[in-house]
Amino acid sequence: SAYFIANGVTAAECLLIRARINTALSAMGLQNGIRSFSYEGDSLTWGVGVGVPSYSARLRTLSGWQGRHIESGMNSETIVTMNTQYALQVQAYAPDGYYATKSLLLLWAGTNDLVADTLAATVLTNLRTYWAAARADGFKVIAFTIMPRNDTTWNTNAAARNAQLAALNASIIADSANWDALIR
Repeated sequence: SAYFIANGVTAAECLLIRARINTALSAMGLQNGIRSFSYEGDSLTWGVGVGVPSYSARLRTLSGWQGRHIESGMNSETIVTMNTQYALQVQAYAPDGYYATKSLLLLWAGTNDLVADTLAATVLTNLRTYWAAARADGFKVIAFTIMPRNDTTWNTNAAARNAQLAALNASIIADSANWDALIR
């Protein structure tokens, strides 16, 4: 958690993420053969408003992973919106038995839900819905804990939001039956 910064994800941080994902892939016996990488999330995934390239663009460049890389993140997007758009934006990139027999989905979501004062339990329920849909379609799901925020919107109710953030991250960590690997 401490390796994230407020204005985006640096190249060094992406290298840490890559190392953790590669370790997880090795543990799952998937260090080779993944040809499709789908990234879903908010502004960190899309790269808007953070002043640096998106983490997904940096990870694609730094990882050396060959294959199809699809970025579906949108600025200010919530997990509720991601769930409604899953079939249109992500589902088509699930394993197809031909090009992509193994597909990885990296879902980093929840911060915009918390800034809208959605309770951690509700955000977790919505994450579980997304994870379940992706896993049912054959994706290997990489979940992320949510990083702390330090901006004007968050800080208007920081104590309550930080408490919800801590509760959500603890729940995501404990929810290992619903994702294939966790980056925190």
